[in-house]
Amino acid sequence: MADPTEREFNMPPAAQEQFLTIMFTDLVGSTQMKTEWGTPKFLADIWEPHEAILKRVIEGVGGAKFRGSRGDGYRVTFTSPKAAVEVALKFQYELRSHEFANGVRPQVRIGIHCGTVQILANGDIAGLGADICGRITDSCCQSGQTLLTKSAHDQAVEYLKNSELSLNEAESRSISWQTHGEWKFKGIDSEWELFEVSLDGMERLPPPTESSKAWLFVDAGDWRPVAGEPFEKRPGWTLEKKLGQKADSVKSGLLGTKR
Repeated sequence: MADPTEREFNMPPAAQEQFLTIMFTDLVGSTQMKTEWGTPKFLADIWEPHEAILKRVIEGVGGAKFRGSRGDGYRVTFTSPKAAVEVALKFQYELRSHEFANGVRPQVRIGIHCGTVQILANGDIAGLGADICGRITDSCCQSGQTLLTKSAHDQAVEYLKNSELSLNEAESRSISWQTHGEWKFKGIDSEWELFEVSLDGMERLPPPTESSKAWLFVDAGDWRPVAGEPFEKRPGWTLEKKLGQKADSVKSGLLGTKR
């Protein structure tokens, strides 16, 4: 006999709880475009081409699954952080390369996180993992930026570090990583270290924005180093790992080696 609590609140069975890589997208400025152009023109000229690009870059990616729309964006899950990062980078690249109507260059914000989610009856996701990903996307990301939590970054960089991403038959680009320090999110315990991933040659974006729902807890400083990357102005030196961080000093201890 089914548990009445589960039936009343439509909670999925425990077997539907999964640990996944979550990617949220948000199309920036969509409300203003709808207001200025009208919804039909926005849908035809911006939303539908943007949606088609996302579906194209996800097509054939093993383990990728659309979970639902979120206002003017999507929820997508993957079985690996590497796949999520590759899709995010290709999506950002294709949006910049596509010729949209009226010369408009729409931008998206993308958040990526690894966490446990509940798979709902309609295939959508819910839970703290999804909430964290939403906070990153909606409360921190700049236009055109892709941010990851440490859990997603550490697994993705293991496979993508020092590699090039094939964008099409004629072009490949190196992948750049940088850290933006530790952040606190409203209503969510503990701190979350955020990283940015981008393709070489793309403009360097400002750091994530603080708001009432997300704020910087430990500053990474102007340099924003990532393990495995060279020290600025120190030829031959490479950052191996962080030795620790203290909120009162907002400075990181670093261990480097010279090669």
